[in-house]
Amino acid sequence: MDWLGRYDLLIEMARQGDFYRFNIFIDELMDAGLSSQELTGVTAHIVKSYDGASCSIRATILSMLLKLDEEVACKVAKDSLEEAYVSFRNHGSLLHQIIFCMARRDDIKIATSSIEHDKNMRIAFALMNNLSVEEFSRRN
Repeated sequence: MDWLGRYDLLIEMARQGDFYRFNIFIDELMDAGLSSQELTGVTAHIVKSYDGASCSIRATILSMLLKLDEEVACKVAKDSLEEAYVSFRNHGSLLHQIIFCMARRDDIKIATSSIEHDKNMRIAFALMNNLSVEEFSRRN
Protein backbone atom coordinates (compact mmCIF):
# COMPACT_ATOMS: atom_id res chain seq x y z
CA MET A 1 0.00 0.00 0.00
CA ASP A 2 1.21 3.51 -0.80
CA TRP A 3 1.16 4.94 2.73
CA LEU A 4 2.98 8.15 1.82
CA GLY A 5 0.61 8.88 -1.06
CA ARG A 6 -2.43 8.19 1.15
CA TYR A 7 -1.03 10.46 3.84
CA ASP A 8 -0.40 13.26 1.33
CA LEU A 9 -3.98 12.91 0.12
CA LEU A 10 -5.23 13.14 3.72
CA ILE A 11 -3.21 16.32 4.27
CA GLU A 12 -4.75 17.81 1.14
CA MET A 13 -8.23 16.86 2.38
CA ALA A 14 -7.44 18.39 5.79
CA ARG A 15 -6.55 21.66 4.07
CA GLN A 16 -10.12 21.58 2.78
CA GLY A 17 -11.43 20.94 6.31
CA ASP A 18 -11.88 17.14 6.18
CA PHE A 19 -10.02 15.54 9.11
CA TYR A 20 -12.27 12.50 9.36
CA ARG A 21 -10.01 9.89 7.78
CA PHE A 22 -6.88 10.51 9.86
CA ASN A 23 -7.96 8.13 12.63
CA ILE A 24 -8.80 5.42 10.12
CA PHE A 25 -5.44 5.93 8.41
CA ILE A 26 -3.42 5.70 11.61
CA ASP A 27 -5.33 2.61 12.78
CA GLU A 28 -4.77 0.89 9.44
CA LEU A 29 -1.12 1.91 9.48
CA MET A 30 -0.61 0.48 12.96
CA ASP A 31 -2.36 -2.78 11.97
CA ALA A 32 -0.45 -3.15 8.69
CA GLY A 33 2.50 -4.95 10.26
CA LEU A 34 5.08 -2.65 8.73
CA SER A 35 8.74 -3.25 9.45
CA SER A 36 10.36 -0.76 11.80
CA GLN A 37 12.25 0.68 8.82
CA GLU A 38 9.02 1.21 6.86
CA LEU A 39 7.34 2.76 9.90
CA THR A 40 10.33 5.06 10.42
CA GLY A 41 10.03 6.18 6.79
CA VAL A 42 6.32 6.96 7.15
CA THR A 43 6.96 8.76 10.45
CA ALA A 44 9.73 10.86 8.86
CA HIS A 45 7.38 11.76 6.00
CA ILE A 46 4.71 12.84 8.49
CA VAL A 47 7.24 14.97 10.41
CA LYS A 48 8.27 16.73 7.19
CA SER A 49 4.67 17.83 6.63
CA TYR A 50 4.48 19.47 10.07
CA ASP A 51 6.40 22.66 9.23
CA GLY A 52 4.24 25.12 7.38
CA ALA A 53 1.00 23.29 8.19
CA SER A 54 -1.95 25.11 9.73
CA CYS A 55 -2.47 24.97 13.48
CA SER A 56 -5.27 22.40 13.24
CA ILE A 57 -3.26 20.17 10.91
CA ARG A 58 -0.24 20.43 13.23
CA ALA A 59 -2.39 19.32 16.17
CA THR A 60 -3.60 16.35 14.13
CA ILE A 61 -0.05 15.47 13.09
CA LEU A 62 1.09 15.52 16.73
CA SER A 63 -1.78 13.19 17.66
CA MET A 64 -0.76 10.82 14.88
CA LEU A 65 2.90 10.94 15.88
CA LEU A 66 1.99 10.13 19.49
CA LYS A 67 0.45 6.89 18.25
CA LEU A 68 3.39 6.09 15.98
CA ASP A 69 6.40 7.15 18.04
CA GLU A 70 6.13 9.08 21.30
CA GLU A 71 9.78 10.15 21.22
CA VAL A 72 9.41 11.69 17.77
CA ALA A 73 6.13 13.34 18.78
CA CYS A 74 7.73 14.87 21.87
CA LYS A 75 10.74 16.13 19.89
CA VAL A 76 8.47 17.78 17.31
CA ALA A 77 6.32 19.24 20.12
CA LYS A 78 9.35 20.55 22.00
CA ASP A 79 10.79 22.09 18.84
CA SER A 80 7.55 24.01 18.21
CA LEU A 81 6.73 24.92 21.82
CA GLU A 82 8.25 28.40 21.76
CA GLU A 83 6.53 29.31 18.50
CA ALA A 84 3.17 28.09 19.84
CA TYR A 85 3.70 29.98 23.10
CA VAL A 86 4.50 33.26 21.37
CA SER A 87 1.59 32.87 18.97
CA PHE A 88 -0.82 32.05 21.80
CA ARG A 89 0.45 34.96 23.86
CA ASN A 90 0.13 37.40 20.94
CA HIS A 91 -3.35 36.23 20.03
CA GLY A 92 -4.33 36.38 23.71
CA SER A 93 -3.17 40.00 23.86
CA LEU A 94 -5.11 40.85 20.72
CA LEU A 95 -8.25 39.16 22.04
CA HIS A 96 -7.92 41.08 25.30
CA GLN A 97 -7.59 44.37 23.42
CA ILE A 98 -10.67 43.59 21.30
CA ILE A 99 -12.69 42.88 24.44
CA PHE A 100 -11.34 46.02 26.09
CA CYS A 101 -12.39 48.14 23.10
CA MET A 102 -15.89 46.68 23.07
CA ALA A 103 -16.27 47.16 26.82
CA ARG A 104 -15.00 50.72 26.66
CA ARG A 105 -17.44 51.53 23.88
CA ASP A 106 -20.23 50.42 26.21
CA ASP A 107 -18.60 52.30 29.13
CA ILE A 108 -18.16 49.01 31.02
CA LYS A 109 -15.23 48.39 33.32
CA ILE A 110 -14.13 44.79 32.95
CA ALA A 111 -11.48 43.34 35.21
CA THR A 112 -9.37 41.21 32.91
CA SER A 113 -5.81 41.16 31.66
CA SER A 114 -4.18 39.79 28.54
CA ILE A 115 -2.94 36.73 30.44
CA GLU A 116 -6.40 35.70 31.67
CA HIS A 117 -6.94 33.53 28.63
CA ASP A 118 -9.82 31.45 30.01
CA LYS A 119 -11.80 34.49 31.08
CA ASN A 120 -11.12 36.32 27.82
CA MET A 121 -12.21 33.28 25.83
CA ARG A 122 -15.47 33.10 27.80
CA ILE A 123 -16.13 36.80 27.22
CA ALA A 124 -15.34 36.50 23.51
CA PHE A 125 -17.61 33.48 23.19
CA ALA A 126 -20.41 35.40 24.89
CA LEU A 127 -19.89 38.39 22.58
CA MET A 128 -19.89 36.18 19.50
CA ASN A 129 -23.21 34.77 20.69
CA ASN A 130 -24.81 38.22 20.96
CA LEU A 131 -24.42 38.67 24.70
CA SER A 132 -23.24 42.20 25.45
CA VAL A 133 -20.23 42.94 27.63
CA GLU A 134 -22.60 44.40 30.21
CA GLU A 135 -24.76 41.24 30.26
CA PHE A 136 -21.66 39.08 30.57
CA SER A 137 -20.37 41.22 33.46
CA ARG A 138 -23.66 40.91 35.33
CA ARG A 139 -23.77 37.12 34.89
CA ASN A 140 -20.14 36.49 35.83
